Amino acid sequence: MVFIGAVLLSHLICHLDLHTAGRHMEDSIVAAYIALVIGSIVQEEKRLAEGFRKRLPQFSFIPLVRMLRKFLGFMNFANVSNAHGSGSFHRILEILESL
Repeated sequence: MVFIGAVLLSHLICHLDLHTAGRHMEDSIVAAYIALVIGSIVQEEKRLAEGFRKRLPQFSFIPLVRMLRKFLGFMNFANVSNAHGSGSFHRILEILESL
């Protein structure tokens, strides 16, 4: 009986860890896409950059750059991006880094 309880507890912990990891991945993807949208807007209208900056933590685009770098790394690791998509990411990263 103790063995069965330990196995069930182990499965429960594993399930909770996977749920937590899945939720974190979802949040990271949403944050990366928001960073992409902001970067795309700023790419077209650089004058809007200051308005976005005022609403960001520490008034910096650095968190957006970090999130996009993580997402790009994941996409490269999973081999799901093509040259065009990767180029667009890099262009937006360069824009956000320059601000």
